[in-house]
Amino acid sequence: MLAPAPTRPRSLAAWLTFPRAVNAYLGDHFAFRRLLISADNQLHWRLGGQIDGGEVLRGKADRLFLRQNLLIVTGADARPAAVNAYSALICALHTQLAARSVPLVFSMAPSSAVIYAEDLPNWVPHGAPSEADLLFAQTRACGVKTVDLRPALTAAKPGGSIYYHYDTHWTDKGALIAYNALVEGLGRPDWITPPGSLHWREVPENFADLQHMSGATELPTETMAAPDLTAQRQSLRESIIDGLDDGPGQSNALSTTGHPGPTVLIIGDSYAQDFMPPYFAAHVGKIAWIHHQWCRFDWNVFDRVKPDYVIFMPADRFASCAPGARPSHMP
Repeated sequence: MLAPAPTRPRSLAAWLTFPRAVNAYLGDHFAFRRLLISADNQLHWRLGGQIDGGEVLRGKADRLFLRQNLLIVTGADARPAAVNAYSALICALHTQLAARSVPLVFSMAPSSAVIYAEDLPNWVPHGAPSEADLLFAQTRACGVKTVDLRPALTAAKPGGSIYYHYDTHWTDKGALIAYNALVEGLGRPDWITPPGSLHWREVPENFADLQHMSGATELPTETMAAPDLTAQRQSLRESIIDGLDDGPGQSNALSTTGHPGPTVLIIGDSYAQDFMPPYFAAHVGKIAWIHHQWCRFDWNVFDRVKPDYVIFMPADRFASCAPGARPSHMP
């Protein structure tokens, strides 16, 4: 995730972190960044280097995968201590929110390596139970409403692209399937958006970060069926949640819909930041998003946003706490 453009500081603490935010932004947005990275990878590849030797793994059907934490999401590697620490945080969050009568749903955005495991190279090992299996078992045991998105996403694969071929993210169609499962978990089946209620069109896949990272620019542009969410996106008015301790390069957002309704807060990452708000737009008054920051998010967000519903949903490869991390201002 590229660092966002820093906003004007509104407090002394924000002014103190402003130089770091500017530095992070400039570091991610220097001139010709994408072109230079792609050219470097192309040169490496054409001089005999292997695409499989870098951050990107080239699988079957020309699907690209991110190597980062690959063995963790496939279940070949597991970290019991990390799982225990993470589930303890989710269970504590559930207890605190239950005292406020705020429902919590815990989920994870599965990696494409999990949903499209058949496209991984044959040498990639698999194992069971995976960290996701262990986490879901522990959060369910402490009473957390836990939604496993893997079955629904896997079942939808025959109907079209659920994840991008050359990017780590799910498509808008994949996000819709995840959204419907999440709102049902929240106890709001009336918020479900039937796919047939949307206008679909064939469009080129416009997410291709892994392709640029690998230098594999000769791969053909894929097309997919995508819902037209223009009206939903235009109905949202986005602002920053004031008074939160954001980490360097991280951001938050509060989108208002212009009509009355409950407030939903999502603690997650890029799988929710832009993909989820359009689907919530017709049913809520506000939809807020903050980055999980590997368990360092600001607990004050609950007082700032006053959510009626909370979804905690990191990507599965990021579902762990940084060493010694805990939310700031957590009771």
